Amino acid sequence: MIHTASGLAPVACKPLAIAIAVCAAFSSPVLAQTAQSADLEPVVVTATRTPQIAKEVLADNVTISAEEIAQSGQTSLVELLQRKRGIEITRNGGPGTNSSVFIRGTDTKQSIVLVDGVRVGSSTTGGATWAAIPLSQIDHIEIVYGPLSSLYGADAVGGVVQIFTKKGEGPATPSISVSAGSYATRNIEAGVSGSSGAFRYAFRAAHEESDGFSATRPGASGYNPDKDGYKNDGASGQFSFNLAKDQEVGITFLNSYLDSQFDASRNFDDRTKQHLETVAVYSRNRFAPNWTSEIQIGQSKDLSDSYTAFGKTSFNTTQTDATWQNAFVDYMVSKGIEGCYWSINPESGDTAGWYGHAYDPVSNTSGWGEWRAFDQRKTNLLNRLWGR
Repeated sequence: MIHTASGLAPVACKPLAIAIAVCAAFSSPVLAQTAQSADLEPVVVTATRTPQIAKEVLADNVTISAEEIAQSGQTSLVELLQRKRGIEITRNGGPGTNSSVFIRGTDTKQSIVLVDGVRVGSSTTGGATWAAIPLSQIDHIEIVYGPLSSLYGADAVGGVVQIFTKKGEGPATPSISVSAGSYATRNIEAGVSGSSGAFRYAFRAAHEESDGFSATRPGASGYNPDKDGYKNDGASGQFSFNLAKDQEVGITFLNSYLDSQFDASRNFDDRTKQHLETVAVYSRNRFAPNWTSEIQIGQSKDLSDSYTAFGKTSFNTTQTDATWQNAFVDYMVSKGIEGCYWSINPESGDTAGWYGHAYDPVSNTSGWGEWRAFDQRKTNLLNRLWGR
């Protein structure tokens, strides 16, 4: 259910009951890829910062696939998340207004939101700007419940939500879609993705707006009978290049501009303008059969200006992340797997661990075991890897 503050209008109806839908895409390869991926086990990265089959992850987790997003009929990220267990939301009116997400009863400040590995959120309000993250730019979402402070810092109490934008694969695939619905809601999206040799690319842009409805009921404090709508422009992209086998460099970005109206006074057009921006450059490398490394430098900006009869209020946040993650794996004893892992991250500091677990040769993955006696075991492993 959607909670509403006192005096706010209920928003139980779906704002975009699709009336018109036009989709043009050169889709044979995409359909084949979708059918193929449906048979594969979902893989989760967020729980341990390394790829694992979802059912083998110890932490409770949920993956929202691209197919599920498309079939949900939702137009906002918070509406989509509300359908999942352990998640409640509050919203200051209709779509596009300020929203909060609570995971397993924890405060919105006690969960971390990542976009392609880059943390987003306001250092002033403490939570992510959920309304400014456009659903049209999202490929899939991973939700990991429970504390993950050892990997993501002290704020990861309720859980971590990681959003992945669309990636390029296969032949060039352009697409465009147009939709319209209730409250004069209209949306247009266009994009192209694919790969050519060692180069992979994906770019998508979208515009959505709605006339909306009044965010407050008659008789409520600050009631204004005007319609409170919103406009959102978003774009995202991923570009990568394989320098050699298992040597990849790339860049990802997301940009979103949101202009949403709300009611705080009787005779003023109250509104909030938000700009969310993330960008990251990365290098993923396999330096040896047993050694993989990933370096990523990312930055997010969360700019918010609210205009009311009482004046203008601004919140501006810039966060910069630099992570270096390494994994060493030894596949020697009876297809068993041993390995060590460490990561350098300003949020959580240096984190490290040792694991022992059965190796799955089909998926080329393993589960995490107990982290213990890391320093000595790491030394022993490295000695074996280099034949010392």
